Amino acid sequence: MLIDASLFDLLAASCMKSDIEHTLRSGGFRGDFYHRHLPSNAIDTSVAIPLLLKTMTATVAFTDEPLKTVRVSIVEDNADTAELLATLLDGTAGIVVHSTHLRANQFVNHLGKLVRAGEKLPDVVLMDIEMPGMNGIDAARYLREKFPSVSVLIVTAFRKRPDLLAAIEAGVQGFLTKGGGAAELRFAIRHVFEGRTYFGQTPTEILAEGYKVTQIQRRNDADFWEAVEGFTPSEVKVFRLLARGMSNAAIAAKLGISEYTVKERVSVIIAALDCANRTQVALRAAENQYR
Repeated sequence: MLIDASLFDLLAASCMKSDIEHTLRSGGFRGDFYHRHLPSNAIDTSVAIPLLLKTMTATVAFTDEPLKTVRVSIVEDNADTAELLATLLDGTAGIVVHSTHLRANQFVNHLGKLVRAGEKLPDVVLMDIEMPGMNGIDAARYLREKFPSVSVLIVTAFRKRPDLLAAIEAGVQGFLTKGGGAAELRFAIRHVFEGRTYFGQTPTEILAEGYKVTQIQRRNDADFWEAVEGFTPSEVKVFRLLARGMSNAAIAAKLGISEYTVKERVSVIIAALDCANRTQVALRAAENQYR
């Protein structure tokens, strides 16, 4: 079903209204967004709803299947902010707030207790950066190693380039600055839950300022294109979808191959581009305006 940007804008901006909530809850809204005129500074095909609404055509798929429940934890050292986030999210767009924590180390300990008790872990954690004790970046690194099934979405008031680069190196699935609105936050949560990456408008603008990613040990532009030219036709097909931020499962379904095959090809691509993870692959592709 094709809809124009103005209609999609209304849908996104109105997701708190009862009729849209009804669609999200019972109608099963799902969709990938394929756009024309994608900004060259985009990391992922879904960077920043406000930006994309002005630059893309959206293809939205509706299904009779109900939304899968997303279990979300919140790690935020400001109790009022944590409570506000929980109130905005719980019970909307298939999201259930699993727990809130004022410290990252408290959250890590909580996960350990859940594992020992044989209980389910949260699917996504909203993680602040600056907190007493373990900060959000260190927590993200730890979670990637010890609890890789928990996707990390950074939500912070800080807009510093080093924080963004450190988050990318830590392997976070998304990065938003506070104040972006509940609609975008819900969208980002569901996006990373599906195994994709999401970086909001402000992080994208930071990346567009002509910086050099010194923290990420990457080669120069010529080497990027040399590596891409060395891909087999099957690897190119996977790379194009990987650069859009699609998950292994989505790539497998799109190409009609197994997830195991996709995983193997993704590993080859990550190594060839001298990246640490799929987020860095998407970043390099965007920097080089790969289509």
